[in-house]
Amino acid sequence: MASASVSVEHAVPVVGDLLDSAETGRGGLAVVSGAVGGGKTRFLERVRDLARERGFHVLEAEGSRAERDLPFGLVGQLLAGVDLTPAEIERVSAALRAAPASGEPPVASVLDLCLVLTARRGAPLLVTVDDVHHADTASLRCLLLLSRRLRAAGVVVVLAHDRHAPARADDRRAECLRELVADQPHAVPVDLAPLTADEVAAVAGPAPVDGLAACLGLPRLLLALLADAACGAAPGDGPAYARAVADTLRRLGDPAARVAGGLAVVDGPADHALLGDLVGADADTAATALRDLTAAHLVRDGALAHPALRAAVLADPAADLAGLRARAAALLNNRGAPAVAVADHLVALGDASEPWMTGLLREAAQQAQSSGDRARAHDYLRLAHDRTGDERERAEAAVRLLGLEWQSGTPTPARRAEHVAAALSHARSGGRHTAAMLRYLMRYGAGAELTEAWAAVDAVPARGRAAADLAVTRLLTACSHPTALPGGPVPPRRRDPATAVPADPLGRAADALADVLANWADPDSLAVAEEVLREARLSAESFEQVESALLALVYAERLDTPAEVCAALLAEAEAQGADTWRARLLSWRAEIALRRGDLAGAETAARAALTAVHRQVWGTAIAEPLGVLVAATTARGDLDAAAAALAEPVPDEVFDTRHGLRYLCARGEYHRARGHVHAALGDFLVVGQLMVAWGVDAPGLAPWRLRAADAYHALGKREKARKLIDEQLTALRHRHPRVRGAAMRLRAATAEVADRPHLLRRAVDELQESGDQYELAGAQAALGEAHRACGDHRRARTVFRVAATLAEDAGAETLLRALAAEYPDDHTADPAPALPPTLLSDAEFRVAKLAAAGLTNREIAGRLYITVSTVEQHLTRVYRKLNVRGRDGLPAELCTSVAP
Repeated sequence: MASASVSVEHAVPVVGDLLDSAETGRGGLAVVSGAVGGGKTRFLERVRDLARERGFHVLEAEGSRAERDLPFGLVGQLLAGVDLTPAEIERVSAALRAAPASGEPPVASVLDLCLVLTARRGAPLLVTVDDVHHADTASLRCLLLLSRRLRAAGVVVVLAHDRHAPARADDRRAECLRELVADQPHAVPVDLAPLTADEVAAVAGPAPVDGLAACLGLPRLLLALLADAACGAAPGDGPAYARAVADTLRRLGDPAARVAGGLAVVDGPADHALLGDLVGADADTAATALRDLTAAHLVRDGALAHPALRAAVLADPAADLAGLRARAAALLNNRGAPAVAVADHLVALGDASEPWMTGLLREAAQQAQSSGDRARAHDYLRLAHDRTGDERERAEAAVRLLGLEWQSGTPTPARRAEHVAAALSHARSGGRHTAAMLRYLMRYGAGAELTEAWAAVDAVPARGRAAADLAVTRLLTACSHPTALPGGPVPPRRRDPATAVPADPLGRAADALADVLANWADPDSLAVAEEVLREARLSAESFEQVESALLALVYAERLDTPAEVCAALLAEAEAQGADTWRARLLSWRAEIALRRGDLAGAETAARAALTAVHRQVWGTAIAEPLGVLVAATTARGDLDAAAAALAEPVPDEVFDTRHGLRYLCARGEYHRARGHVHAALGDFLVVGQLMVAWGVDAPGLAPWRLRAADAYHALGKREKARKLIDEQLTALRHRHPRVRGAAMRLRAATAEVADRPHLLRRAVDELQESGDQYELAGAQAALGEAHRACGDHRRARTVFRVAATLAEDAGAETLLRALAAEYPDDHTADPAPALPPTLLSDAEFRVAKLAAAGLTNREIAGRLYITVSTVEQHLTRVYRKLNVRGRDGLPAELCTSVAP
């Protein structure tokens, strides 16, 4: 009895044809099938309304699971709609008395009831039975007998049953049902299809309602969604929908309802054996229930068909959700499922009490973090930390949780306080993660807690790897938070090779940074720092490794590798959503840009760093980007912006850390630019006192002597200025072209007028090597002033033009305005022609570059170890190639170009 699925609207006319035949005395049978909640009841209502309009007498009944064992229970519902004569009442009573409590009813009783039902009462008859699959055996026998006499009786019978429910049990009731709904050769089959999208829209009416796809094409669920929407509930989130889903599952039967719960918990397809184990059934039962759910349109591709349906199943108070989740976690873990699949159940359950659970949660957190899902990783670690009874596992989870929250930049002030307290507590206890906890206290800038933690750590001697880890962390503390160490600041010195772990990248990076800060760095130390930095990967554990290696190179004026690694790690941090990493990398990028004289780039990066995470996450390190911002805006001449940055509050502990040195230097530079020379000198001298006391008097960290010397010179104290400059030059054990160039520039300012050009040319050479465009522009401007003071205006004009080009490139507006005031005509004139690439030979370029910088032919010859005649020949060719008349026409960019 196969049939194509049709909608309710198309099915009603099919039964209408049977009603037409019944009016002429010829009855018929229609068997309606469809999914649970698929519109069968609504269809029967439409048929009954149509029949009553046409004058039919209508009898109706509905099968019920609760009345399956009540003989003639369903027939009794039909008889309630018949106006029986006394004789018929007696026949019905006799038939009912003859029916046994169980087993087959007498055939005579069934026949009598059929005759009573079909007796003509002046109008054709329609009999509808909903959920006939729940009818009792006696009523099914009666309906079966009736169905075989319909044509002659002029009666139309319409039976509705769930598509999923052809009988499964091999008993008499099941056999009767199968005969009634599946084996009737003359029956008209009506298979109701789910509602189409257009039909759903038509039922919903003109008012748009979001989320109607959650009805799955089932009218029962659709009407529930509309009822909830009318009350303002979100689609699938209202009580009517929840009740409709629960009732639909109840009608499908207990196995199907339990399997639906299992699918909701698993949240995806699952094999029959797993589902069976999960819901306490065998695999065959689970497979049958899954087929029923699929036939009912509740399951698609082995999973619940809509998220709203899953939510409703999970929200059902009758579901043993906790038990299902616990069994799912255990089953999936035993089957070797991915850790995240198991961990999701543990998080939903809120349980990590079993020994195996905490380790699995940490593994799942690592997997989630690797895939960029930090929220899930956080949930896993939080559960592992809060619910485990194993203190060692709790500590392991605490370290991971601290790292994750720090890395993502999520801690609120309250969470930061929790983290600091947890780190301090763990450090006091002397656990295996003590060194890591101390480093987190440094990251958060918790100076008082760090001091207390170190005191507790030193009270209990450590051994083995723990001692090695603490040695590295002690060195890092000396480099960044020196006052936190017991007994006061200890100059950072590389670790004893006898106790150091050779392959430890953090230790190697810390040694390199200590060497640089102590002004003992050599090429080998810097090579180690570069190697460690290039091998570093973005993680919560690698921060100190990256910071130490990167700063060692930056303070040693090796900027190329740090800039390259910063760019690569920034891209990775943005992809992973690691906001704290992004903030710190932007801060380092700002420092690198400032040291290259890129003032606008430094300001942009510093501002981005400061807004990347909450101030609480920065801790004392916030002084770094603030210091760069103040320095960059001061150099650009935007003193209002610098003042606004200085008005930002910083923690009191800042000035007990390395970060405070950058801030104090920048503040001194601001005071100097404002003309508050004494205030500036005070800041610079404080920086010097701290650096000497802490044993970090490295010229690349903060050249405080040069800043103080400049202030002394402005106050007219030339001898004090010279003394500090000479000290700084003497302290330069290795190549520091940026510091050396700045020192030579200041040395020239304190020298006799005739000696200044020579000193400033040395300064220019050093600064060109360093790549600092801003300092180079200042040195060139000073050189131009020196030439003018010596009466060499032609050279002065040439050099001032070079200085203006450099100042414009650096964004140094104050210097640019000063230069424009010196030679307004030259600065505003059309620029000299640009230098075509590869136009000059190497030799010509070297000569032209020095000539553009203002050197005489004899000076150029001495610098390049060639004859004056050779210089003249090169310059002749240069003038011809560049189409200029002489030195004054040489492009200023020659002074900043790299040889072709």
